[in-house]
Amino acid sequence: MIKVIEKNGSLYTPYNAIVDEWQREIHAEYEDKDHYLLTRSEWGEPMTPTWKDGKIQDKYQDGRYVLAKCLFDARETGALKDVQEVELPDGSIFNIEEELYAGEQRKKEENK
Repeated sequence: MIKVIEKNGSLYTPYNAIVDEWQREIHAEYEDKDHYLLTRSEWGEPMTPTWKDGKIQDKYQDGRYVLAKCLFDARETGALKDVQEVELPDGSIFNIEEELYAGEQRKKEENK
């Protein structure tokens, strides 16, 4: 199972989880080869989940949903192996699809 890495509050997937050759070449050029988790909002603004006090944080959005979007995007672009679950820094299991679905449901409830 792939373990999400926490570095100074930021979340990454490990270099060895990158499957796309082009992505691997790009990351190999950097001193820190691990993949920084980042996604975009509906309006194109960058969103990143953070890890603080042993849990996912995000002061503007639903942090678990943002992490799920980041992992989904990484998987779709070849920066993450085709996995359904990852292990978080605290050892808990995070199911990408379940968290995406739950986040979408929370967004719908908020917009009612």
